[in-house]
Amino acid sequence: MSATATVEPVTIAPATSSPLTSDASATVIYDALNNMISATVVVSWFPGQDAPNIVAAPFTMPKGDWTVQWNLIAGSGVASVIFPSLIDFQDGIVVPKDQDPPVPGNVTPGTSQRNSDIQWQFDFLNQVTTVNSFRYEIYVKATRSFDNDTSGGQIFHHDPTIAVTQDPMT
Repeated sequence: MSATATVEPVTIAPATSSPLTSDASATVIYDALNNMISATVVVSWFPGQDAPNIVAAPFTMPKGDWTVQWNLIAGSGVASVIFPSLIDFQDGIVVPKDQDPPVPGNVTPGTSQRNSDIQWQFDFLNQVTTVNSFRYEIYVKATRSFDNDTSGGQIFHHDPTIAVTQDPMT
């Protein structure tokens, strides 16, 4: 009997909107057939704030080779949001080498690339033998929509976590 697999999107999202998540929700979708994890990042900015809220849902990376794609959405108060480009001298997604605790020894960050203004991709090899986690940083250029912001976008960052597990996705 041959094996079959189904793509079942798994969504992690707040049940309702709040001032922190705006009118859009940060979600995560797993595609086990293609070893792809897609994470939506919502950037919102409200009057009186010095910087935008950057919300990324936490996710777990199962054992194996995985490609993670982060997709930006402009939430309330944001006219535009993009990942930095080459002229900014800043990657959109960074796994700091000097983090404490360090990236688990059996997790290998691979190629990182900007696919478009609103999508960044990072490849990982996860061979952990126990559950662990590591930190990564999201850098975005955002412009406000509520006060005629003509700055062209400042770069802001947020540092969520990826949990890694030895369990394969089935």
